[in-house]
Amino acid sequence: MLGRDGSQIKKNKELSVKKVFKQAFKKYYSEDQYTLLASGGGQVPVRPPLDTAAAPGFLVAGDAAYHVEPATAEGHGPALVAGYWAGTYALKAVEENDVSIQNLWGYNVNVFQSFGVKHAVGLIVANFLGKVGSRGIEFLLKRNVITQEDLELIFLGGTANIGLRIILKKIVRSFPRYGLLLSLKNLLSQAKVVKNVYKQYPQTYEGLQQWKQMRDKLVPEFYQGLYSK
Repeated sequence: MLGRDGSQIKKNKELSVKKVFKQAFKKYYSEDQYTLLASGGGQVPVRPPLDTAAAPGFLVAGDAAYHVEPATAEGHGPALVAGYWAGTYALKAVEENDVSIQNLWGYNVNVFQSFGVKHAVGLIVANFLGKVGSRGIEFLLKRNVITQEDLELIFLGGTANIGLRIILKKIVRSFPRYGLLLSLKNLLSQAKVVKNVYKQYPQTYEGLQQWKQMRDKLVPEFYQGLYSK
């Protein structure tokens, strides 16, 4: 808990995340109660979550399940959320003596409903930012072709209804770099498709294959390589 003066923040300010975690962990488990098998770092996976992070008697969360925001590479928050749901369904499976994938499937559903759709759209945003570059984004923002609010809405998986008058204004403002406007148009249309596809994530394990076939058919081309391996 934080004091009103932020005392806990000040206390942990000079500590690494690893040390803070170990201190919190000691409240529940002493070091002689567990064995650390391996530790280290690695590459951050920037793509939508695994189609399923559950298998019979098995759940995976965090980076290993691709629970990283593609546009920002932020993974701590999603990992904590996924860890909560993994623990919830692991406990449920143990108490019910049923570790089948069908009984664990709710974990996947909660992951996709909590941040999965946002991360899927985030890959669209990341691809857009990579194509237009920092100067392109600066031009679009400076000319008010796209606003900070527009980017945040798209990033969160939303799409705005843009009238003809607004479209014409954006065309005029984007002169002479109409290629950027086309990239923005593609961003909006792709984000809408991806959002709709990922919102239809199956509620049961039996619907996974049919959903994957629909997803692979509808998502943009740059997604295809992610699922062909």
